[in-house]
Amino acid sequence: MMSPDSNQDRSKELLERHRQGQLSPSEKIELTQRSFREEAIFDELVVDGIIDDCLADPEMRSKWLEEFPPPREQRWRGRMIWGMAAAGLAATALILYVSYPRRGADGPPAIAGQRPPSGGSTTGTRTVLSPVLGPQASTTQPILLASRLATEQGGQIVFRAETAASRMPSQSGTVTAAIEGELTVSLGSADGVGPETVLPVERDGKRIADLRVAALFRDSSRTTLMQGGPVEVGDRVRVDLATHLRALWARVDALTISRDYPGARQLAAAALKTAEGAGAPALLKEKAQERLAEAEFRAGDLAAARQRFRDILGAAGKSGSPGELHGCWEALGVICLLSGDLAEAQHTLTEAERLANAGGSREARARALNNLAVLAEMQSDRTRALQLFEEAKKVLERGTPASTAEHQAIEANLQRLRRRP
Repeated sequence: MMSPDSNQDRSKELLERHRQGQLSPSEKIELTQRSFREEAIFDELVVDGIIDDCLADPEMRSKWLEEFPPPREQRWRGRMIWGMAAAGLAATALILYVSYPRRGADGPPAIAGQRPPSGGSTTGTRTVLSPVLGPQASTTQPILLASRLATEQGGQIVFRAETAASRMPSQSGTVTAAIEGELTVSLGSADGVGPETVLPVERDGKRIADLRVAALFRDSSRTTLMQGGPVEVGDRVRVDLATHLRALWARVDALTISRDYPGARQLAAAALKTAEGAGAPALLKEKAQERLAEAEFRAGDLAAARQRFRDILGAAGKSGSPGELHGCWEALGVICLLSGDLAEAQHTLTEAERLANAGGSREARARALNNLAVLAEMQSDRTRALQLFEEAKKVLERGTPASTAEHQAIEANLQRLRRRP
């Protein structure tokens, strides 16, 4: 029988080999089994998707159901794994059924929330709220909806950007070839260039011509002379600041999709610094602030994200444009709930509902009602929570067919609460 020290050494060895991508399939299973008893390892494997991979195997899932039966009094990991395995579903970084300690800035959100409303079990664990997009009918906890804070829709990752392995976007490049009236430049779609984009050409710091994109590739473009000239190989070309920032944010999305939350946060911070250093317009700097707040949330730093959203809304209030920031009010309200601050959540979610009713989409109004219903449930007001969930469902069912993901999430909340004693 291995000593506790030997067990710990073996776990450290497997974890290090996992980080280096050197685990065999059997070692991956061994590490996963060890993670159920070693919380820090479990946290890392959830982020990396190893738990998901193993739970996808029916034989492994069956073994874990035997090892972790679902009695009322059960350790948090056992309850979480049982819920995932019994449903035959993989977990995501954005749904956590039972509380576990927060990882901090290097991991996805893992937030200790509020104790359940009266009638729920409070022994041994604390309930966690976590924002979700898409149907999650198997969850036993309230589902929050926040468009700014989710990375998935309907359980499927939305690929909106270049892969995380692609190079960093550049704001400037050069003319690399000139053949029969076509000029090739070293800026492409990875740099935010699109079809028909106009690229200014500079030489010795002076603008000498404009090129129009005729054929677009990831790392280069073929262009034709639009005006000015002549243009020579080696002349500089550049995209404007807004285009460059959009390219940086596309890469932030790619890093988020690949679960590199610290990398996404670092790049979002660099984009904000670029915007501020270049004297970007107020709206562009505001957007950069919002993207950083979202990245901070996904990296697990709720305090930083919460303060940044507050700062954004404070600045918008002074400039008289809070009506354009419904998504920020919504995100701040959700973060307040996740942080256990029901008082601030009440204020921010009420403001999000007011703005949604004043000019938001049907989906925005439904999300606002859903989140207020979750708040009412956390305040032990089951009657009001049911009323608000039902109202949110009706809002989505008016007119054209409702968004399937949000409709199913609200329906799951409603059915769960109706079943609760």
